Amino acid sequence: GDAFEAQRNILTRTFNLDGGASVAADDEGRVYLAWHANDRENQDETGRHVFLTVSTDDGVTFSREKPVWE
Repeated sequence: GDAFEAQRNILTRTFNLDGGASVAADDEGRVYLAWHANDRENQDETGRHVFLTVSTDDGVTFSREKPVWE
């Protein structure tokens, strides 16, 4: 496209996003978002994980985020 869309919240099961997210996209409509957050409210730093969500339709919809590793 030639413009940005309005900002929206893609967090469905994570809390306390730390420092924003990283975004990557390819020419085939896949968009990947990764971020560092907690999987429960009120956790300390030891409960953080890196989470990933993927879109296969140019960012129109995204999968539910999952931890990249345990």
